[in-house]
Amino acid sequence: MEMSPEYFAGIIRNNLPEPHASLMNGILLGIPLKNQWGLYQSLVRVGLVHMVVLSGMNITLLIELVASVFFFLKKPLKIIATISTIVLFTLFVGVQPPIMRAAIMGIIALLGLQMGRKVSPWYSLLLSGIVCLILWPEWVSSLSFYLSYAATTGIILVPKPISARVKKGKPLSYVWKYCVDDLQTSIAAQLLTVPLIWYYFGRISYIAPISNLLVSWTVAPIMVLGFLICIISPFSSHLAKPVVFISYVLISYLLWVVKVFS
Repeated sequence: MEMSPEYFAGIIRNNLPEPHASLMNGILLGIPLKNQWGLYQSLVRVGLVHMVVLSGMNITLLIELVASVFFFLKKPLKIIATISTIVLFTLFVGVQPPIMRAAIMGIIALLGLQMGRKVSPWYSLLLSGIVCLILWPEWVSSLSFYLSYAATTGIILVPKPISARVKKGKPLSYVWKYCVDDLQTSIAAQLLTVPLIWYYFGRISYIAPISNLLVSWTVAPIMVLGFLICIISPFSSHLAKPVVFISYVLISYLLWVVKVFS
């Protein structure tokens, strides 16, 4: 049995109807929405197409999951486990500009943590770009390469999240964290990507910040639930049913937002 993205995509398709399955596979595995062109156009229209492209969010979530699973390990072993997982994940999903950018930046940050040094995000961004272009010079003409670096540059340029300046424990701190911060990050990521999208596609989604605010909180849970479906379903379809149901509800909400705003 070959463990490939398409193998796990098949498991998702066996458990979820369309277009839920295609959207889950896009978010979890970065598989293009070839058979859901209407949905793809709607995602572009409302500024949510980035959800179905593997990106830094996948790597960030992966790092957090590994840290949670291997919490009992000492720091050096935990860092080795995390870097190994990042490498295996990038090999599994295939070499793509956004995922390689995020993987290299993540590994640099982890190595800095091991050496007790705080790595500048500008340094890791620049170094990852140099490494990518040395190893894959053809990416110099890749739009996804430029979009990934433009979004990351925008996030670095914008000051740290507002919630960092709100006293912890206050009721409003949670509102800032899950609402305002998501909106701020969304706008920051689009600061430099909007000109590129306008140049290449001739369109700008003015409602993207709002649509991102409404659905950004669902992406991480959908990824985790999709991962659980791929692990549990081959062994027991009955145990997977609660996970499939929750996934269906979350994706249905996401599709509803896309339909309304498009």
